[in-house]
Amino acid sequence: TGNTIGYALYNLTKKPEVQEKLYEEIRRHAKEGQPLTYKDLEKMTYLKTCIKETYRLTPTSGGTGRILTSPAV
Repeated sequence: TGNTIGYALYNLTKKPEVQEKLYEEIRRHAKEGQPLTYKDLEKMTYLKTCIKETYRLTPTSGGTGRILTSPAV
């Protein structure tokens, strides 16, 4: 979502060393003047790690709350 992208970019600005490492990974897999393919994205393990860390640090949904209307036992 847009919120997740915003949080990811925010988190990257706070950690320049992570931003640089991610940039280098993208440069290794991106071909000049060509869009990234799904195969390219599958190879980007550090990108996946950054996305998962964004979800961990700033979850965009709180989950589904449940209320029991009667005893469960």
